[in-house]
Amino acid sequence: MATENHRSGVPQTHPLGDLPALTQEQIQALRQRWINTVEELVGAAAVPAATGPLAQLIQVSAEQLQDLLHQAQDLLGEERYGQLVRPVPKKPTGALLTEEQKRDLGLQ
Repeated sequence: MATENHRSGVPQTHPLGDLPALTQEQIQALRQRWINTVEELVGAAAVPAATGPLAQLIQVSAEQLQDLLHQAQDLLGEERYGQLVRPVPKKPTGALLTEEQKRDLGLQ
C-alpha cells in the first residue's frame, strides 16, 4: 500500500516494475508514453476511451488489462486506487469563465 511521504504529504508512487505481471517490454512501451508509475497506469486506464489503446500498447486483451488493474488495486489499496479512478468533475477555470459563469459565481 502506498504510504505518504512524511515531509511533503505527497503519496508515495510505485514503479511499474512493482506489478509482476508486466514484462520489461511492456514497461518500456508504457514509459514511451510517459506512464512511469502504477498510479499513472491506473489513471490512464480510468479514461474509458483509453482502455482499448492502452491494452493494444502493451499487447494484452481487455480482460488481461483488467487483471493487471486488479493487481494494481491490490498493491495500492482500495482508498488510493479509488482516488485515482474517480472522475474529476468538470468545472470552469477562472481564466476561461464566460460572462454568465462569472455572474453565477458572484464574480460580477
